[in-house]
Amino acid sequence: MTARRRFIGGFTLLELMTSITILGVLLGIGVPAFTETMAANRLTANTNQLVTALSVARSEASKRGIAVTVCATNAAQDACSGSASWNDGWMVFTDDIGTSGTLDPPPVPGDPGDAVVEVFPAPVTGFTVTSTFPVAMTYVRFLRSGSPDTAILSRTLKLSRPTCTGNHARQVSISNTGRISSEKFAC
Repeated sequence: MTARRRFIGGFTLLELMTSITILGVLLGIGVPAFTETMAANRLTANTNQLVTALSVARSEASKRGIAVTVCATNAAQDACSGSASWNDGWMVFTDDIGTSGTLDPPPVPGDPGDAVVEVFPAPVTGFTVTSTFPVAMTYVRFLRSGSPDTAILSRTLKLSRPTCTGNHARQVSISNTGRISSEKFAC
């Protein structure tokens, strides 16, 4: 009877330590891979948000028959920043009067002026959205035909994160006809 109870009792210390060691190895392998997957998903979400803003602007320009702009916002997200860094977010607004690429107030009382269509929040902390080549792009303006304003030479926005390695950054491009696309590129 005593020999039988010894086998029913449970785990030995050796079995428990082996299980804990195996669990530690699996966590050591799995956590970094999971962290990388989370960062890649956040980058994809930020890219999709930017593509959505550009698509909304193009659609609204065609629908309303007036120019519509997407610009990098200031920290308060109530005006365009005039910066090539889009890290504070971006907004879509009608841009039919005043200065192109600027959210202008009404020229006379009672006139609606430029109207905000939608405001998009800043990307997740640690992610950057910039335009640097061949010139800094502070806004994208779509004409009523749905094509981008020809005054803008660079139509590429790049999204990345500080720990980016390999082919894990994104690039959003706008063609001469207004087609919006995104693709991976090297950090």
